[in-house]
Amino acid sequence: MLRQIKFFLFAILALLLASMYAIFADYYLDQREKTAYAIVESLKNDMSEMSYLLSKNIKDIGHISRHRSLLERAVSYNDFIHSIIIHDDAHVLLKTDPFFKHIPSKSSLFSSKLKSSYNRLVENQWMEGGIRFYDGLKFHNLSLLFVLDHDEIALHFNESQIRFIISFGILPLIILVLIWLIFRHYITRPLERLRQYAYYQSEIPKSFRIKELEAIRSSMVQTISRLESEQKELYEISRKDSLSGLANRHALHEYLDRRIADAKRYESEFAFLFLDLDHFKDVNDELGHDVGDELLKNVASVIQGVLRYNDFVARVGGDEFVIILHHYRSMSELIQIIERIQQRLNETWTIQTHPINITSSIGIAFYPKDGHDFVTLMKNADIAMYEAKHSGRNQFHFFTEELNQKVQDNIALDKAMRQALTAQHYELFYQPKVHIPDNTIIGAEALIRWRDPDKGIISPDTFIPLAEE
Repeated sequence: MLRQIKFFLFAILALLLASMYAIFADYYLDQREKTAYAIVESLKNDMSEMSYLLSKNIKDIGHISRHRSLLERAVSYNDFIHSIIIHDDAHVLLKTDPFFKHIPSKSSLFSSKLKSSYNRLVENQWMEGGIRFYDGLKFHNLSLLFVLDHDEIALHFNESQIRFIISFGILPLIILVLIWLIFRHYITRPLERLRQYAYYQSEIPKSFRIKELEAIRSSMVQTISRLESEQKELYEISRKDSLSGLANRHALHEYLDRRIADAKRYESEFAFLFLDLDHFKDVNDELGHDVGDELLKNVASVIQGVLRYNDFVARVGGDEFVIILHHYRSMSELIQIIERIQQRLNETWTIQTHPINITSSIGIAFYPKDGHDFVTLMKNADIAMYEAKHSGRNQFHFFTEELNQKVQDNIALDKAMRQALTAQHYELFYQPKVHIPDNTIIGAEALIRWRDPDKGIISPDTFIPLAEE
């Protein structure tokens, strides 16, 4: 209520202020136009007088320079004239400004097409008049130009504007401040005391009944509490999958926006996993949707249990899940997490006495290499997931074939290294360390070598980095 009253007051004051300033602005513009009109008329009169005097006194075009003093005197007497020029459309015959060299174009001359005298005064650079006289029997028609001093014109109008602001601009503000102070003293402060009492049970307003205010306060507390509870419930519903309890697609969008912003800031990457359960449709068709729904709940619980606290999982479809992994130290650690998920899902499930064996196919895309937004990452991870299904299901596949091949090679090499360890294909060599001055052996360096029965000696560069990782 208090806010509405304040808004209404501000609206009235703003309207009043706007009206007063509109009136003052109209008055100012009218006065400015009258002043500009007076200046223009004064310049026209000076031009007419100057044209008359020169037309009367010039008898010989070769002796126009004798009248320079007349031009200079006119410039010194009129603050708005910068210089005066006489030309015959081809050459400058006389000028008071020694730096002037070119005859102005017709488009830059003082135009009468502009609507206001002010615009004519500030936008044009020249004012043109004519000098007509006879030199013997030859008639001459010369152009007389007044070059306007725009700095002096701007200074004149700026001083008028400052006087107007001081005289008329501050007065409305003073009036409005007085109105506001009166309103605040007689209306706003009493309502503010009521608001304080309604929210915080502070000082009791003397002009109101205490019992009624207490009822209003209790009602407001109950209403706000109920609204906060409903708001929290609606927020959770809009961002949580009702079946699995995981985040839904809307929450995934929000999380991914934050994750992409962090990745851009710290120039890091993260993995976008698209997981799809293999043959889940058969479970629904053979055992019913209630069994399928319970299986999805258990799958969601298992995935959440395998992931770390800072990872993210969302259900985006019937049997489709999106997992976002970051802060992994190496590709091997990422693969271990993926393999743990698939191993846990590959166990036998007992749903309503029905034993169910189910596997999963996972497609993996990386930000920013494989996409910079949700749509691209989702599409590429989905493509990789279908590649995993085409490869026999119960597998994972990377979107980039080159990276996928590298990872698959590492997996094969890791498997071969473990088999070589079991088969005792590793050999230990000792490389002596020799002291050069006396050529004596002072120690030895232990080196591991892998002798494969089919491939022979495997280069240490091939398996040592993976073994160290």
